[in-house]
Amino acid sequence: MKINIVFPLFILTLCILSTSVHAQEYILELQQIVATDEAQLKPKIPAAQLAELGAQGYTIMSRNEKPTEFYFAIDHTFISFSDLSQGGNFSKHMNVKIKSSTNVQYQILTKLTSPLRTITGETIESTSCDNRCTSQTASIWNSADVYGFGFSTDNEQTFRPFSSQEATVLFLPAQGKSDIKMTLKIQTPRNQPEGNYQGAVQLIALPEL
Repeated sequence: MKINIVFPLFILTLCILSTSVHAQEYILELQQIVATDEAQLKPKIPAAQLAELGAQGYTIMSRNEKPTEFYFAIDHTFISFSDLSQGGNFSKHMNVKIKSSTNVQYQILTKLTSPLRTITGETIESTSCDNRCTSQTASIWNSADVYGFGFSTDNEQTFRPFSSQEATVLFLPAQGKSDIKMTLKIQTPRNQPEGNYQGAVQLIALPEL
């Protein structure tokens, strides 16, 4: 029996496609969305007219000054747990990098957009940790008898499940530059139904620009 787990992770401007290669492997294709060029981003309305609109109480959203630069990336957008056939504890790591040009504050949100499930409906449920955890509250997950999957952002000291209902805060508000290690953990019993389990997690950066 062989179980394959695939995690495509969605980030802001990346279009992600998971294409089947053969029964136990997937390949992820990434395509960067092309932004409008700088010339097209410049205001088309004359400055005098903008000033007049501003005097009438309108908020002018387009200006000539240089905008804040905000960078957000993860080093793996495709994570595969290739063989869970014997059951047990399996972990994978990824790094989240955030930086801004003006030390802008930000939050990183996460949401489970598709649960770990096979085409026949078999599912790996979210973890409840040793003494209960939620998408908002992390807890210790050391027991070999607690199955499911979840994540940690504190070097595996505590874990919590992804929320499938609403986006939840992954990292507390921060500013400047951050490099954060995220651990994905799956724990299955020996009688876990075989199949290709596929799920999707969405990460969203919300800078306060």
